[in-house]
Amino acid sequence: MMLHDLIGQTRAVTMLERALGSGRLHHTLLFTGPSGVGKWSAAHGVAAALLCRETPREMAGRACGCCGDCRQVLGLAHPDVHYIMPIAGPASAYDPKERPATDPKKRPATDPKKRLATEKDTLIRLLADRRLNPFAHAEQEGTPSISVAWIREIQRVLALRSHGGGGRIVIVREAEAINPTAANAFLKTLEEPPEGSFLILTSAAPARLLPTVLSRAQRIPFGILDREEMSRFASVVGDRLENGGRSKEVEPLRRAFAGTSHDSLIEQSKGRPGELLERLSLGPPVYRDLAFRLLSDGIGRDVPGWIALIEKAGGTKKLNRGQCEGFFDALLPAFRDLLALQNGWLIVDGEMRAAIESAANRIPREAVPKMLASIQERRRLLQEEGTRNVNPSLLMAVTLADLARGAAGA
Repeated sequence: MMLHDLIGQTRAVTMLERALGSGRLHHTLLFTGPSGVGKWSAAHGVAAALLCRETPREMAGRACGCCGDCRQVLGLAHPDVHYIMPIAGPASAYDPKERPATDPKKRPATDPKKRLATEKDTLIRLLADRRLNPFAHAEQEGTPSISVAWIREIQRVLALRSHGGGGRIVIVREAEAINPTAANAFLKTLEEPPEGSFLILTSAAPARLLPTVLSRAQRIPFGILDREEMSRFASVVGDRLENGGRSKEVEPLRRAFAGTSHDSLIEQSKGRPGELLERLSLGPPVYRDLAFRLLSDGIGRDVPGWIALIEKAGGTKKLNRGQCEGFFDALLPAFRDLLALQNGWLIVDGEMRAAIESAANRIPREAVPKMLASIQERRRLLQEEGTRNVNPSLLMAVTLADLARGAAGA
């Protein structure tokens, strides 16, 4: 999506286009605002505008959207656009100094180079999934973070000559996940990147960034969309799904969108396009069948059995934070649809209609808001800073017990 095509962010787009057109774009930008409002798309719009070599002089600051550079940027494949995003894995595996141990023998033995290579593979997979399906939901097991190893790698890359002869662009997604050691190592680059290079950070929680990071970036605020803007976005999504072929990745979303009450979908997305897309995908596919089953059959008293099923779906023998988040991400839209159905609205995904109707007939109407709030609260708890020591199995057990009591009308 070109910058000028971004829906609902007139103020941010105007600021960016004015700076691009005058050649005075700050070398470090920080896009802030709720998740799912277009920060990632805007970052690529800026990257395309900076790298496009076909834009007429009278359109300075805008990308043409048709040249090879623009297509590569939008395809997440431009050699001069580099990415940093949270990758699941313990930060201490990179550098023992990031998490000191009193006994050196107890420090992680993982080879930092091998670990970084593994995480690069993960990043490549995540970008490939997004390239194949623009609506892809990123799935990771564990707690994603950005370590100092990634910062050092980007600093190494920025010191090299660019492929296109100009500068390089680094897009940092969810910058609040940068740990303190990595943030301090990043300060010099944020303040004085190599000539022609630009850094674009996105964050839904800028308060978690170090003040020294905030002071080195120009902040561009993004906000939620109004209903009219969300309607326009829904129309664009419909067109892209309809004209985007029939790949196995996109086809389920196309069918879901075709059978959706768009007014209900827009209402429940609360002004966030990303939420609309998430509701279409109904969470990570690996946990979607479990959401079907929970709604159809209920939990009963077999909480340990359900935890075992979630562990099996995630391919581990012990429940972790990533599995909890994935299962909650699959449950949230399902319970929102349950609430919508019981209040006389149409539900989003026709494939889940039978399961949701079964739950609507079994679960007391007054219990559903409390059940939904329980899932939302536990999902929020997993994302909060300072909750690294939360026990995933205990958290999931408490949540499932709440849902079981709600379904029983207790």
